[in-house]
Amino acid sequence: MTTGRKSRYAVEARKLKKVFRVGKKRIVANDDISLHINKGEIYSILGPNGAGKTTFIKIVSTLIIPTSGDVLVDGRSVLKDEIYVRSCIGLSTGFERSFYYRLSGYQNLLFFGSLYGIPSRKLVSRINLLLEEFGLYQWRSVQYMKYSTGMKKKLSLIRALLHDPKVLIFDEPMSSVDPESTVKLREVITDLKQKGKTILIATHNIREAEALSDRIAIMKNGRIVAEGSPFELKHLLKKKVLRIMQVNKDKLNAVKSVLRRYGEENFTVSGKKFSCILDDTELLPDIIAALNEAGIAPSEILIDDPDLEEAFVSILKEEESGLS
Repeated sequence: MTTGRKSRYAVEARKLKKVFRVGKKRIVANDDISLHINKGEIYSILGPNGAGKTTFIKIVSTLIIPTSGDVLVDGRSVLKDEIYVRSCIGLSTGFERSFYYRLSGYQNLLFFGSLYGIPSRKLVSRINLLLEEFGLYQWRSVQYMKYSTGMKKKLSLIRALLHDPKVLIFDEPMSSVDPESTVKLREVITDLKQKGKTILIATHNIREAEALSDRIAIMKNGRIVAEGSPFELKHLLKKKVLRIMQVNKDKLNAVKSVLRRYGEENFTVSGKKFSCILDDTELLPDIIAALNEAGIAPSEILIDDPDLEEAFVSILKEEESGLS
């Protein structure tokens, strides 16, 4: 085991690359990723399905080995010091198969806790405390197969916390969870941060990332294409959004016609709400004048900064067009 010097960061990826080979096909899941996660912060990897988020999580968790590069957890290499790294991290995934279906929740925790080498008396006390805290104590003797999705998520989180790790890693923590459990899990994650834990989340849920994260990395095709706080990512585009509320069918057609005349087609419609990310803000006065002439009153038009979802979609589109 190498000791190394004390790290400034909880997690640090250095030129990380992972390539899978399926037959003759070469799949680059992680492509030259370099990033750092500060101690005590919530950091989210945000990206569409297939972006490489879970691969990155598995490398940090020592479940798979990178093709090249390295990840340091608390200053130790996942390649050279995997035993120490495992003692530092708690992994909570959405994979139900990671538990034994016919064992009770308590029996599952007892089994996994023993793998950490926690003394039995201390382990029993820790399990009971966490089951109480997460509202599962009364269900402790019920078989895992009979747990609801929310209960399974909570049990996964309890397992990750058994050995009181420095770094908590969540893979799609809110996936398939009911609204009440979502609120509870958000509270738990926020509370863990307040206790000094470092949180790494992999998610495709933009609202989840925005609500919880200090910083977010946007991943596409195995690469980090943007990084920053939610506020920084919203303003990374340096674009404006034209919004019109309460549009009916006739107004919608008129608005689209005006915008297309000026080469603007990056618009979305949600119910009666219309928005368009403007590529050329210099044309704004002309666009607004044309909209007024088309029957859209000035009071109906709002020029706004993009929200995180609009920024996320636009960043991915720019990345895609840059690669084509």
